[in-house]
Amino acid sequence: MEKVIIATTYYDRVILRSDAGETIAWLTLSRESVSCFYDTLNNLLLKPNGSALYLSGFGTIKSCRNKGYGRELIEFALSEYGDDIIYLGVSSCDENFTNEELIKFYERVGFKKIEYDLPYQFMVYDKFGKINESDLHEKVVKITPVLSYFQNGHKKYKLPGLEGIHIANTNSLIYNCAFLKHQRHVGYCQLFAMMNCKDSDSSSYKFELYPLADKDGNDILIEYDRDYMHAYISRSYMAGKCTYELEVNDNWGINT
Repeated sequence: MEKVIIATTYYDRVILRSDAGETIAWLTLSRESVSCFYDTLNNLLLKPNGSALYLSGFGTIKSCRNKGYGRELIEFALSEYGDDIIYLGVSSCDENFTNEELIKFYERVGFKKIEYDLPYQFMVYDKFGKINESDLHEKVVKITPVLSYFQNGHKKYKLPGLEGIHIANTNSLIYNCAFLKHQRHVGYCQLFAMMNCKDSDSSSYKFELYPLADKDGNDILIEYDRDYMHAYISRSYMAGKCTYELEVNDNWGINT
């Protein structure tokens, strides 16, 4: 068996050939800057970890499947390219081979699942552990607000299912908030604490934003179609149960 690497500007093709020169298995590794996954992940995991590649194609001819050739090829590719972070999106093109089976296959050769709300299962090979384990798991609670009051542009929304709001690592509720569109979760805005801080050098005031979280440390995403730089969170108690409301005014929103 012969393993061949064909390198181009935008991708590398890795091929497994029989002794007779027949292509048995192949895979394609694309550079991050030209791969659609870069926008899909929204740079979320592409921190300064070094370069990243995307496994954009992988297959074995039907007559040679279930003989270990695919695994042989991908293990070779990982030995050659493993210094980089390698991503893939699981999407089987074979009706006899399910996505679940593909996931198990990739896990056996060292890929890990990325637990995010994405169109399909993404996985990553990270030989040196440059991505923290916690970064592989999304910590987000999505809330659909329920309108409870509306007059002259002033709106109040109940936030069902939310048992706590605070800045991460504190128990303080910040009433003055902002929420800004979330790039990956279209239609949702992330809730931030908005702090009015004085700059000691210029003696001027500026706003600083801190992500707000629920009691379990999940970022809070509010289903809404506009950015708001001034919103308010209020809480009330009824029958020993705490509930939260979000107050906004149409005059405060930013259409973007």
